[in-house]
Amino acid sequence: MSGFWRSMMALWLAAMALACVSPEKQLAEEEAKFKATRAHHDLGLKFLEKNDSARAIAEFQEALKLDPDSPWINSDMGQAQLRLHRYEDAAKSWQRTIAKRPDHHPARYNLAVLYLEFLNRPEDTLRETQVLITDPTYIHPWEALDVRGVALGRLGRTGEARNAFHDALTRRAHWPSALHLGVLEQGEKNYPQAIEAYQFALKAQDPPPPPRYVAELQYRLGTVFLELQDTASAKQHFLLATDVSEENPWSERASRHLDATQP
Repeated sequence: MSGFWRSMMALWLAAMALACVSPEKQLAEEEAKFKATRAHHDLGLKFLEKNDSARAIAEFQEALKLDPDSPWINSDMGQAQLRLHRYEDAAKSWQRTIAKRPDHHPARYNLAVLYLEFLNRPEDTLRETQVLITDPTYIHPWEALDVRGVALGRLGRTGEARNAFHDALTRRAHWPSALHLGVLEQGEKNYPQAIEAYQFALKAQDPPPPPRYVAELQYRLGTVFLELQDTASAKQHFLLATDVSEENPWSERASRHLDATQP
């Protein structure tokens, strides 16, 4: 065998040897990377559970250095950033999440709410909620419809907002949709419809409204009856609003109304 072929044979044998070793080495490196990523992610989640969002973010950042495209880590990062009022950063984290996993419904829903409540971008809320509503695998369409209704209302598209709330309520007895429908109808001076919506929300059982929202609903009913010049009914609802044990601004408002009506 010539020197050339002997050299080629040596190179081939070396390559074969590397080919035999590399998969095992590569597998070990990937396993170590996976374990390190998971360790940082898990620790970040523990900090998040303890409301230590700054340390959670630090751990999520370490995890993302190892796996920058992980939709799960990016989604949790968005939660931590939201708690620290880093709204633009949270939006970017959730955008990265749904870029990799368009069916990551919690991240898309959170993004829709973030656009609406903190970034004043209701048009973007409409885009994200439309994706959720038209996705047959999304199991909570009434929640997206409710957020969509609020966004439409803020854009002055009252009729479409009303339809969205009604659509949500046909799918589930969803007290937030009934509350928002009542606010819309009261704003339009459709008082019977507002009363019906607020009372529907108060009767909801799956789940029932939390105490803070019970106070809000009773307070809003009181204001409707004030507008109808039914002082006795208004006072009754204001009293029910103040009867909520959990501290909230609606009970305080109701209390001020009651003080104003005292002789």
